[in-house]
Amino acid sequence: MRIQRFAVIFLLSLALAAMSACGSKGKSKDLDDTVILYGQLIRWNEFEEALKYRDPEYAKEHPVSDSYRKFLKNITVTGYTEKQKGIEPDGVSAFQVVEVRYYNVQTARERVITNRQSWRYHEESNRWLLYGDLPDFAAK
Repeated sequence: MRIQRFAVIFLLSLALAAMSACGSKGKSKDLDDTVILYGQLIRWNEFEEALKYRDPEYAKEHPVSDSYRKFLKNITVTGYTEKQKGIEPDGVSAFQVVEVRYYNVQTARERVITNRQSWRYHEESNRWLLYGDLPDFAAK
């Protein structure tokens, strides 16, 4: 009987330890999933959907103009390569650096830009949000 109780307590302790370990890895896994999905949207030129990943407060302060939305229709992303990514020590801020290759129909040129992204974990919605803009395809 004692051994059974000990085994049950040991297994419960082990399960709780595993769950807490998953919790600390959870944000990291969520960040990986989020930046992968965001990157796929950019790769497939789904800019309107990618804009939904922006932090709502940031988006309110920095709206995307109608003229820039029209400009984006001339952009075809030809490559999107992650160069660097990490979570800051605070656990709620992260960054990603990507190389974006794109073709602009108006200029008939392919260009390469480096896009530095800031991500923040939004506790209320339990998800990572982009604190910034889409890659700057209009940069010279």
